Amino acid sequence: YQRRVRGTAGHAMSDTGQNGVFFICLAVFVGLLVRLLWSWDALQKFVPIPYTVVLFIIGAVWGYLYKDHGGLDEFGAAEHTFASLDPHVFLMVFLPPLLFESGLNLNVHIFGRLSGQAVLLAGPGVLITMFVAGCFIKAVFETYHWGWDVCFLFGAMAAATDPVAVVALLGELGAPESLGVLIEGESLLNDGSAFVAFLVMIDVINTSNVDAGNVFESFAQLAIGGMAFGLFMGWVTTWILRFNYTRGDSLIELGVLFTVPYFTFWCAEGSGLGLSGVLAVVCLTIYCKAFAHFHIYDQHQLHTLYSFVCWLVNTLVFTISGGLFGEFITEWLSLIHISEPTRLLSISYAVFCLKKKKQERVK
Repeated sequence: YQRRVRGTAGHAMSDTGQNGVFFICLAVFVGLLVRLLWSWDALQKFVPIPYTVVLFIIGAVWGYLYKDHGGLDEFGAAEHTFASLDPHVFLMVFLPPLLFESGLNLNVHIFGRLSGQAVLLAGPGVLITMFVAGCFIKAVFETYHWGWDVCFLFGAMAAATDPVAVVALLGELGAPESLGVLIEGESLLNDGSAFVAFLVMIDVINTSNVDAGNVFESFAQLAIGGMAFGLFMGWVTTWILRFNYTRGDSLIELGVLFTVPYFTFWCAEGSGLGLSGVLAVVCLTIYCKAFAHFHIYDQHQLHTLYSFVCWLVNTLVFTISGGLFGEFITEWLSLIHISEPTRLLSISYAVFCLKKKKQERVK
């Protein structure tokens, strides 16, 4: 009877999605532990690895052990629940708060003076990068026999930038603030334009009859429509905050600013409008930063909320990404049929090389 109850409980846990809740709690605990350990200066000195990279490695080991050995029981099943999450759900859950938080930290006064340069880099600059990267892939990976549409799709994926490390380095070097704002603002717009180019290339691949007019129409609908909808939602959000400012209800304020990015993204992407949710949220963020911050009752509480939310999102995203990578490596190793002795020999050789290099440094 006890075995029957245990089996039923385990089956219910996997069917009702409780593994997902367990994974979130476990990933947050691991993230807090890593953050605590990496706060020691001595450990950072000898192991200079960023927080997100550590989480990625932990997730990769997690996914590898579950996929290769079928072990870890509920721990492995919890990781696999999020690793098999639908990509559209993944974007809708994790992307809006990250975009909105980036806009909250943007200096809109400096960005307003440099907006022309940022748009130039995020518009034609992304298209040039996509074209150059596509030509490079076509020339170098000729044996893959990829068509031009697939190569340009890869170029659109490579055109997106991540300014976090660059902006942090510029701050340490004492570079002008305008340069950091330009890079961060361009990256914020770049996320939207590169994603629009990616969606356009997906439509080109899935459509048999490719027409320049259809491509331009799709691009205009995604980009211009997404930006217009984002500005409209920013105006609505500003009006709600202005009405609430006289009441001083911080819960309404935080609730609106937390749910509006999700609602904007869903309306643009998931409601059938056919707009770019990324560009909509980016324009919403810039509008709110420029006009709505006058009507925000508690700025400190808002930044505290989004700092925690973005830390939580980054922790989950890099752990899940590591788990996906670990499962992919396991499948790849099984395809090339690497035997266990070969794996042990490779690991032993790698350890021998590291020891030899360390001895040479000592000498």
